[in-house]
Amino acid sequence: MLKKDMAKEIKKYQGRIYYYDEAARQVLPANWIQSLDDYNHYECELHHVVPYTDWELNTKNVREIVGENALILLRRIMHHHLENPIHRLTKEEFESVYGIHPDLILYDINSKVERTYPHLFLNNSNNQAGQSLSLPDDFLLTDEDLSCFDDIYEGEVA
Repeated sequence: MLKKDMAKEIKKYQGRIYYYDEAARQVLPANWIQSLDDYNHYECELHHVVPYTDWELNTKNVREIVGENALILLRRIMHHHLENPIHRLTKEEFESVYGIHPDLILYDINSKVERTYPHLFLNNSNNQAGQSLSLPDDFLLTDEDLSCFDDIYEGEVA
């Protein structure tokens, strides 16, 4: 089994770290992330665009197709809606909620969806390195975001 060290991964992917701005519905550079200390781990999760195992094992020759991997910072709830077996949304539900197809954020080696964010998935040096960005105010979890867990907690209490 492959084991990853996210501190090393952040250093490795400098200049190729992004976040999804839900308000603007855009993938943008997250150049402020230089270490594990630069984002709130209770509210956000940093994820490989091409899943780590697929990249390291070069599943379906993904390295040649994509060129370079990247990291993307997602709100924790959004990440759960992408990958958590209990809370995963269908691709259609996810796109309806977040305004972006999930395969445009995380590279699915089996997807037929055309990638519209080539700076994430193709070898491209024009990534606005050095641009200073900060998290938008609405990047944090809201009560509405957390409401998807209400039934879980009610079931535990009952």
